[in-house]
Amino acid sequence: MIVVNPTLGTNPISFLPRYYEDSTTNIEVFITNEDTRRDLVHNLTDIIKNDGFIFFTTDATFINNSTYRLKVVDNTQGLVIFRAKVFATNQIKQNYSING
Repeated sequence: MIVVNPTLGTNPISFLPRYYEDSTTNIEVFITNEDTRRDLVHNLTDIIKNDGFIFFTTDATFINNSTYRLKVVDNTQGLVIFRAKVFATNQIKQNYSING
């Protein structure tokens, strides 16, 4: 699960894709709120590949204590290269407790 901070203007996200293509210019990222089932409007910046991981920054507006679905698609191949859950919280990752 990826954890993001809803109080930040931009959130960095990194992941290990299912396969590793040479180009990062033709990926599309879908972030869907699981409660409302609506896609978030956002822009991607700083798409980088390093040591097998893909890193990017998104300016999506997350709601605190909400869960989202993340889907990354390689438009060149037409394949999904990554899926995950995203949880938005303003607590520090090491101190997060699901019970309060």
